[in-house]
Amino acid sequence: MQVPRGEIAKRCLLLRCPNCDAGGQLRSWFKLHPACPKCGMKHGNEDGFTLGTTSIGYVVIFFVVVLPVCALVVMNVLSVWVGVTLGIVGAVAVSVGLYPVFLGWVLMTYYVSTAEALPANLPKTDATKPETMPDAPRQIPP
Repeated sequence: MQVPRGEIAKRCLLLRCPNCDAGGQLRSWFKLHPACPKCGMKHGNEDGFTLGTTSIGYVVIFFVVVLPVCALVVMNVLSVWVGVTLGIVGAVAVSVGLYPVFLGWVLMTYYVSTAEALPANLPKTDATKPETMPDAPRQIPP
């Protein structure tokens, strides 16, 4: 394997192409390019590919926003309404602010689990063999 799983994880978390390590994988704050601008590898264009960002976001928001705000309300540091307002604003801010990070986590999970299928990790074919050449005549058995 030319690109090991650890390298794939690092590249994805940094929002770089897991195949060629090129940057610029985000089309906008909330969208990936359909394919890497440098090597052309497609980024999971299946329906629902990026839905994992929702699950990751829920977990992060729970631990970073909801639990601390609930603790402050229970300890009477914040009133209930201030806690609710802070929770809503904090949840929106964290989910929007960290969305590209969540996309990187989804990419990492997908490509680390399918590392053998990366174009850089596929075995090279020998172009000198007739059966691997694109227009090679087929042998018809007698």
